[in-house]
Amino acid sequence: MKRPTLVQAGCLFFAYLVVAAPALPQSTTTFLGTACLALALIWLSLTDLATREIPDVATLTVALVGVGLAWGDAATLASNALVAGTILLTLGVGTELIWRKIGQDVLGVGDIKLIGAGILVVGASSAWIMILLASAGGILVAFLARRRYEQGIPFGPFLAYAIFITFLNFGPPS
Repeated sequence: MKRPTLVQAGCLFFAYLVVAAPALPQSTTTFLGTACLALALIWLSLTDLATREIPDVATLTVALVGVGLAWGDAATLASNALVAGTILLTLGVGTELIWRKIGQDVLGVGDIKLIGAGILVVGASSAWIMILLASAGGILVAFLARRRYEQGIPFGPFLAYAIFITFLNFGPPS
């Protein structure tokens, strides 16, 4: 196993602070969560654009922020986890079936994991808004730049943008 980079270690450290900070005031926890979320989403967007891979550590950071922000409310945490798990399973099976039918990936595993982590951040009730924003952005760019991205576009940056915008507009899961 490779040593974590400074960015990976920093993201995980801040995510740990969010999860382990139930004694801090809610505003401090939300501030830490927002800062950590922004760093992880920027990092994974740049990485996905450069390598067409979403780092697992970045996705884990996003998921930990979501868990940390909903930590005090067991019902919300359970609901978000149930919806995230259901969507992960549905998208995973659907993508596999499509791959078997046409032999082409329509959604990468990293994208599916990021959708699940994003649901933990924005909450089950805002998941559809997050997915709609990401899809609309991806469709628009794919339509405008179809000749440039003949092999498809990296979807991670659109998911990252949608997670952050949805989180900022609707707040932590409740």
